[in-house]
Amino acid sequence: MFIMKSRILLILALITALPCAYSQTQKNKIDYKTQSYDLVFDRPNCILSVIPMESLPKIKSLTIRGELGNDDVSIIFGKCTDLEYLDLKNTTLQEFNITDFSKVSKLRVFKMPSKVYRLHVSVPAQTNIFGDLFKNCYNLESVELPSELVYLQCNLFVNCPKIASIALPAKIKDFVCVFRNCPSLTTVDLSQCSNIAL
Repeated sequence: MFIMKSRILLILALITALPCAYSQTQKNKIDYKTQSYDLVFDRPNCILSVIPMESLPKIKSLTIRGELGNDDVSIIFGKCTDLEYLDLKNTTLQEFNITDFSKVSKLRVFKMPSKVYRLHVSVPAQTNIFGDLFKNCYNLESVELPSELVYLQCNLFVNCPKIASIALPAKIKDFVCVFRNCPSLTTVDLSQCSNIAL
């Protein structure tokens, strides 16, 4: 009996220690010349088992589909310093936890996970910041907000001089003081919004 339990525990330990598998289909593409990655994950929090740490700062374009965890997101936003295009739209992530975008200052296009219903912004207690998630994203041209998003925090977009237009998701209820110092912003599309009292 003891030997059987030991074997089961050993098997379980080996299964959880396996590196992240990502689907070996034609849909997965890594182009080392252009530093473009298009991956499908079947488990969250495993980006480092697919992309070596030393390759992260060189990535220019990253598309991830499938399982995605907040550890993966922290690594992307902390280590992918040359990132210009990020597509997480077709991932399972529901809560987006990130402290800032300062290390991905070259980011131009960001497609947020479509299932996100809550944006969390960690802010140091000593500062008087109200969720400046996209603060100082000087190169950011386009953000595709998740369809399930209900609230946008005040000052969500601060000093984003290249954003010209943005469409708000249908479920948004309020967006007061969301945009500050966004001189190119000419259009905020509310056509899908039915919960905003104008």
